[in-house]
Amino acid sequence: MLSIVWAATSTALATALGGGGGGVMTDPVVQLLAAPLCFSLPVGMLAVGAIGTTLLASYLAMGQFIADALCNLKGMCTVRDRSLCSVLTVALPALLATTGPTLYMPLLAFSGAFPTTVLYCVMPPLAALRLRRRGRQAADSDSAAAADGAPLSPPAVAAAPPSLLPGGAAMQATLAVAARGLVATSLMDVAARVLPRCIARLGGVASVAAALLRAR
Repeated sequence: MLSIVWAATSTALATALGGGGGGVMTDPVVQLLAAPLCFSLPVGMLAVGAIGTTLLASYLAMGQFIADALCNLKGMCTVRDRSLCSVLTVALPALLATTGPTLYMPLLAFSGAFPTTVLYCVMPPLAALRLRRRGRQAADSDSAAAADGAPLSPPAVAAAPPSLLPGGAAMQATLAVAARGLVATSLMDVAARVLPRCIARLGGVASVAAALLRAR
């Protein structure tokens, strides 16, 4: 909901500030940053805060993950090794960013279209559905076990997950279907941009191969 409100507000303000004229739509964030101080200051603070908090959390989590992986797999568990993991975690994205928008922006678009969507949109409702199903199965097995006098399941397994969303399983299934639809649209967009290039390259390779065969 916050993203929808932000997108609607930025688009409306960018249009009011002269965006979209002459059939050309520029980046609304750039227009808002170039606007008067009453617009540019809160937009700049929001951008710096959002980027900073996201980067700090991502770098800390990734650095800890790499340090734990190297410690468990290679035995590199010293403080120096953990510091090296932190440096590598920051150095690799910084190196990619220095290449310019030709590489960094497509990678950013890919991460938003697929990994982020799968992690935050697809997996949570599927995990909730799985937990709900396990809770119901454990409750059914406990009912049968109670009738036979057998031991019951542990409380952590037998207890059904709390209903955090209105609609229950139907709402979670709807969210999972909607998230899969987002992934499908991203796949269609990638296919629409990539397939023509692949076909053109295959056509060029086929033409070269045919010319070589004729030359023989």
